[in-house]
Amino acid sequence: MTNFTPPFCIVDNATKQELWCIRDDGSVDFKKGISLPLKTVSENYTVTTVDYTILCNASAAAFSVLLPAASSVINKILNIKKIGTDSNAITVSGTVDSSANPILSNSMESITIQANAAGWWIL
Repeated sequence: MTNFTPPFCIVDNATKQELWCIRDDGSVDFKKGISLPLKTVSENYTVTTVDYTILCNASAAAFSVLLPAASSVINKILNIKKIGTDSNAITVSGTVDSSANPILSNSMESITIQANAAGWWIL
């Protein structure tokens, strides 16, 4: 592995454009924005290591989104959002902020959580 000392930039070899840079102060400047995974689900779903945002369409029926053990995905951030205007609930299956199975029941309700060794936490 190569160690770099800031400032430095990662450049697209084909276009010679900067993709992102690390500045002297340690901040990261994303030149082309950030693209993170987004998935829409409509039935029971188990979160994977590559998930970031999960849109939950419960128009047909209520269902659950199963969280992995927080200790297995330390530092992971998840966004879970109930989409649609139906009255079916989305259960976030797991412990968040020391409470079991938070429920998203309102239209467009969402929760953003992050894992550490101790559990999942609402941000």
